[in-house]
Amino acid sequence: SGSSGAIVATCVDGTTREVMTIEAQKVVASMGNFTNDLWNGIIANCDPLATHTPPPSITYHCKGRYVGYRGKTPVSRLVYPCPLPNLKGLGVHSVINMDGHVLFGPDALYVDESKSSDYSISTSEEAQMIQSSYEAIRKYIPSIERERLFADFAGVRPKLSKEGEAARDFQIDEIKLGTHGGLIILSGIESPGLTASTAIAEHVATLLNPERAKNGVLDQLPWANR
Repeated sequence: SGSSGAIVATCVDGTTREVMTIEAQKVVASMGNFTNDLWNGIIANCDPLATHTPPPSITYHCKGRYVGYRGKTPVSRLVYPCPLPNLKGLGVHSVINMDGHVLFGPDALYVDESKSSDYSISTSEEAQMIQSSYEAIRKYIPSIERERLFADFAGVRPKLSKEGEAARDFQIDEIKLGTHGGLIILSGIESPGLTASTAIAEHVATLLNPERAKNGVLDQLPWANR
């Protein structure tokens, strides 16, 4: 960073190994499972110029697995279980995929950060996952048949709460650098982050340029009057 707070990022192409340098006054970072890496870089390189550095938003990696259903499903729409105390997520619920098929999930299994890119469902965990999913589903769909369930796919999401803690909402931090520079970090943006995406965008736009927001420029955004 320069004295004005400009952020200089050095990027390396994963294929060609070509090095490219990007400089910007303000940067918005939504790093998903790599948020911890970003915070480590900030602590190492940006603290000398930071006029406001919030504590790092440490994220914990949680694997969510889905099961499919063979044959006709007993439901054809979204069905959610009633929330339970200390629930890690929304609970195992029915979802409709792009092909119109019904899936159930996700469950919530915390994993080590080194496995944050491992979306596989191993043979050793498959039987246990199907059984636990079946037990969760039959509480609100008693007619579900276990033998029709099969392992489908999985993903890993960053959570701000570690295992055993109450769920936390996503977090938006602002770090001011020098006189004009700034870095905005979005951490732990999981459900309902997509639903709230326009509200998140408006909030970030206000942080980037408070004066324009004060003058009503944000009211002209495409979604503002919907």
